[in-house]
Amino acid sequence: MKPRNWHIISIVLGVSSVLLRGMLTPQQIETWYSQKVFLFIRKAFDLFNSILPFALIYILLPILLFWLIRSVRKLLKKKISGFHKMVHFLYSTIAVGGVVVFLYMLLFGFNYGRQPIETHLELELDGLIAEQVNEEFELATALLIQANAELEPAYKDSVASMTQTSAFTKTLVEELNDILEQFDYPHQARPNMRYLQPKGVLLRFGTSGVYLPFTGEPHADSGLHPLQIAFTSSHELAHAHGFGDEGTCNFLAYVATINSNDAFIRYAGHYRYWRYVARQRFRGGPDSYIAFVETLPQSIQQDLEDVRAEMQKYPDFLPRTMRDATYNAYLRGQGITEGMENYNRVVVLVVNFRDNGGLGAVDEDDTHFTRESR
Repeated sequence: MKPRNWHIISIVLGVSSVLLRGMLTPQQIETWYSQKVFLFIRKAFDLFNSILPFALIYILLPILLFWLIRSVRKLLKKKISGFHKMVHFLYSTIAVGGVVVFLYMLLFGFNYGRQPIETHLELELDGLIAEQVNEEFELATALLIQANAELEPAYKDSVASMTQTSAFTKTLVEELNDILEQFDYPHQARPNMRYLQPKGVLLRFGTSGVYLPFTGEPHADSGLHPLQIAFTSSHELAHAHGFGDEGTCNFLAYVATINSNDAFIRYAGHYRYWRYVARQRFRGGPDSYIAFVETLPQSIQQDLEDVRAEMQKYPDFLPRTMRDATYNAYLRGQGITEGMENYNRVVVLVVNFRDNGGLGAVDEDDTHFTRESR
């Protein structure tokens, strides 16, 4: 095939895939892509990735780098003017972008347009007023304290070496699949969770985990504190099951972790959710947040400090404003209009799900706590 024809076909494929997603309804995407085409893709990824003892990205990145250098060198050797070289470079870049977009849409992108989980679970989401946020924070705090009290006194001695093992990951995969089955979603997938080295390789770019549609693998940074790993891994595993919405993945991770048979995983789930609720409860008021933290049990205060200290080891490479602007643009390009705020949608989902009996009955006596009870 002539290069010119290849370029045209690539651009047409990329544009057509984006237009097609815009034309399909959420129900059509759910029925034909998310629960049919994607499941076939997911099964193929699981089969292939189960053979590899390492993340496929370690192979993919060097290949892409080699191809890029080779292509640039070939272009520079062409006996054409600098202007024509620039035109050729831009045209080729657009064509490659078309292929990337097409593959992205085929392998995952349509999932961003699937039926929202609240529709599937028949929830009527209402925004939370300040009073509801306060009540949810009080409940989340009580549940966090309760989960912390259920831990073995010496749990920190074992979790550091346990949380990135295949057995631990298998537990997270199975428990998320159990929740998906209860929610009447496909639940046969067995994604391989990868923990990337060196430590901080993702954290320095402002993220703790990432799902790569081109390899079908969910990843988490190996530099995460053990308390962060269970929730982050479950979140990325939810992406691997075909959920694009960040709030939905947080919701699935929360429900899966707090229903775990492992006390540490339950605590990790309550801990991460508490952080999301606290962010809303003390929005714009860091001083009041710090004052409240000082009223928590000493063990929880220590966990908060340990996590903070661990994250400070990996400062951002890029300015936070640039990083956030880039990711906001990406999410909005996928139809998530609220951008990074979408992560916080987990609180609205949890509150409404609980109000509909989804998390079981809550003992009113357990939703309040006093300084004496701690």
